[in-house]
Amino acid sequence: MQFRGFLSKFLVLPLAAALAFFSSSCSASTTIRLLEAVIGAAEVAVSSLGAGGGIQQQAAIKVNAYLNLVAQSTDRVGAILEAHAVTPNPRLAGDIAAVFAGVAIDPAVLADLPPGARVLVSSVGAAVASFLAHYPVPSMAAPRGLVASRAAENDELLAASKLKLTGADRSTLAKIRGRANVVATQTLFPAP
Repeated sequence: MQFRGFLSKFLVLPLAAALAFFSSSCSASTTIRLLEAVIGAAEVAVSSLGAGGGIQQQAAIKVNAYLNLVAQSTDRVGAILEAHAVTPNPRLAGDIAAVFAGVAIDPAVLADLPPGARVLVSSVGAAVASFLAHYPVPSMAAPRGLVASRAAENDELLAASKLKLTGADRSTLAKIRGRANVVATQTLFPAP
């Protein structure tokens, strides 16, 4: 019971506040901070659940696979963002969405987790959703007339724009990718 109270006060509320703050605009720094929130949530979940956290081993295996996939996807998105800063990619949003497309946790697994663990794992999904909200994939339905020409102009502008990364942004991205690689290799339970 104390564990859940601790999570609510000291981990979940600050994480939610950080996600709300970081989702206010979509500059390169904001993009990086949102990606950092994803790996930060995964790190908190792994470290908090590392001793098992009252999770059944089968559920822990599935949660572990999910957190590892989030970390691997975060690393891949970091690489995509670094590449886009050098050579603009007109399919940036689609590429990012494709990386995170298979990243999900089975709702049945979430339902079987103790409340504190459920909150931690759900916060990772919320961080991913907040990040992805800044990269909406265009609708497949083609708009008509003037709307179509405006959409095409917007696509051209996006394709021509580079993500402007400062030296600090590049350094932060490198650190995020390093942290993601660490999380991707951690397990909630030692191998039998």
